[in-house]
Amino acid sequence: MIKATVISLRRGPKTQNPYQCIIRIDGVNERSEVTKYIGRKVVLKLPKGEVRGTIVSPHGNSGCARVVFKRGLTGYVIGKTLVVEA
Repeated sequence: MIKATVISLRRGPKTQNPYQCIIRIDGVNERSEVTKYIGRKVVLKLPKGEVRGTIVSPHGNSGCARVVFKRGLTGYVIGKTLVVEA
């Protein structure tokens, strides 16, 4: 069980996408290390249930990853911990 933290929703200068977020995986510090996790499922546990997503690409060069969810997220999830399934 690998833990990760939600850093931000994916956003632009005037818009934000609630279906995608940026995460930082614990122990991952480089872009090349993130490529091992592409395609893995993630689970975000919320008070009313859980939301599942998929890691789709690296984000930047410092070890962050982009996750796509089928259900939109709110700003409440920023800073929350999620689990990367093996």
